[in-house]
Amino acid sequence: MMIFTPPFSVSGESGFALANQRLTFELAQIEDAVLTLQSVGVGTLAFTQPADGSAPVPDTNQKVHCFDATGRRIFTGTAKRRLRWQRGEAAVWQVTISDAWQDYELIDLVGSVTDADGVKSVRPLVKYESGDLSESIRDLLARLQALGAGLQPGEIAETFNVLPMTFAKYTGASALAEMMQWIPDAMTQVDYSGTGLPRLNVRRRSQAEVVKVELGTDLDDTLEILLEDLPDDRPAKVEVQSATRNDKQEIVFVTQVAGDKDAAAKATQNLVASGPENNDVLPTDVYENFVIQTGAAGFSQVAISDNNVAGAVAATSYFAMTPVPASTSYTVWSTPSSGATGTVYTPAPYKFSRPDGTAFGYPVFPLLSESIPDWLVSDYDLLIEDALISGTFYETKDGTTADPSAMVAYLKDQGLIYLLQGYSDNTSGAPYRKYWFYTAVAQFKVINLEYAVAQTLYRKQDFDFIFPPADLADNLFAAQNFLPFKGSASFGPRAPLVPIPGQVLSVLNSPNALWPTARALVESTEIDLVRLSAEVTLGVPSRTAASTLIDRFRSASRDNIAT
Repeated sequence: MMIFTPPFSVSGESGFALANQRLTFELAQIEDAVLTLQSVGVGTLAFTQPADGSAPVPDTNQKVHCFDATGRRIFTGTAKRRLRWQRGEAAVWQVTISDAWQDYELIDLVGSVTDADGVKSVRPLVKYESGDLSESIRDLLARLQALGAGLQPGEIAETFNVLPMTFAKYTGASALAEMMQWIPDAMTQVDYSGTGLPRLNVRRRSQAEVVKVELGTDLDDTLEILLEDLPDDRPAKVEVQSATRNDKQEIVFVTQVAGDKDAAAKATQNLVASGPENNDVLPTDVYENFVIQTGAAGFSQVAISDNNVAGAVAATSYFAMTPVPASTSYTVWSTPSSGATGTVYTPAPYKFSRPDGTAFGYPVFPLLSESIPDWLVSDYDLLIEDALISGTFYETKDGTTADPSAMVAYLKDQGLIYLLQGYSDNTSGAPYRKYWFYTAVAQFKVINLEYAVAQTLYRKQDFDFIFPPADLADNLFAAQNFLPFKGSASFGPRAPLVPIPGQVLSVLNSPNALWPTARALVESTEIDLVRLSAEVTLGVPSRTAASTLIDRFRSASRDNIAT
């Protein structure tokens, strides 16, 4: 058999009866040795030894390693033993070495959480957000290793983005098995070689090594193959159904479709990624809306905030006055001659700030709407502050008969304009100039977002639905787009090739035309290390298998909504 080369040997740990030295099966008087390699399950090495003290027997909970003739470690794990006594027969120890997948079965998956008081604690809760499944698997394996599991992450096949997964009161094994359900074309395989921790690999069917058994050849030692194709386990169409909300915060339904869009119902696989049907009880939706509008940024906010100017703008549809800069004076002369009398006017400069005089450190916009509800502030991340505009604005025109703009004329009629007029200089030819000044003081509300046009904003609900990755249906369809098989195969000691988990099996020279390209997944391989025969179980690992298409993928209610 090409998998492992006899004779085989075992070693233990210092301080135990089976110490840290290699003993062949013969010297250790090991009989009935059977090695079982498992996908998504515990691998074991089981054997018997005499109970008369003539050979060192592993103690319960000690580490035991198994090697083949090349010195390669082919298995490692933790021992359990029990004594078998039967009248008329010599007592024997029945020893089972279980690999570190057993650690996954024993370790509760825990994570660090922070409560409302900021206190951190360890709880049996771990959540993976929507994202690349292979990254989640790597993280889970590393997390379990940190918790004491005797396996380290190995080669993890490329996968795709999946829905969120929350593991509350899960063991490491059950969490990993649930992750693996997203990829029904995948297997786990433990690489025991080397000297450190074994490595757990995840391999997908398209990337797995193909073991081709050729029946009827001189080298063939296949004893039996029972292989059944399962066309009903291959969906013709995958639908991923979800819920989301429209702009008005109403629930709308979305469906992704992959495969044959006209497929029969019995060949259609439905996954409800999110929606009301995933929860028995949901928070009650509250529908409210509010119309919001702001003015433009900058000095023209006075056109909105000052009642007088607001009336002027309403009458004339524009605001064109210029703010007076700081430390600015305006001078006019009675005549354009050197002896003319000058009149100086120093208006209060324009200033826009908080009421305490400090400047805003971000763009702000005057709020036209009143009585903003609290939900609008929190739902749309609004910052609301008081603002103060003070100072003077002006308009100027040349000519003794020049008239102000309609807006300034409106303010003038209200008695709100100071007119400064005269020649712009005391030199011959200077133009006659008029200045109209308006002093404004206004306090108003500003926000950090601009809504230049009146816009209706809708109250966001207390929860939203999880939305699936855009290509989830396509990826789930691809992961199942092959003809699956289940069955078994038996091999004698001369078989040149025997498949193990992580590999796939195809059979040549078969009357069944499907077998040469079967690429059947290997669930487990049981090898008799004494007789060198092997029994192989083919199909999706039982831990991740589903009885129907709809049972294969399910989104838990705890992963249905986002708050």
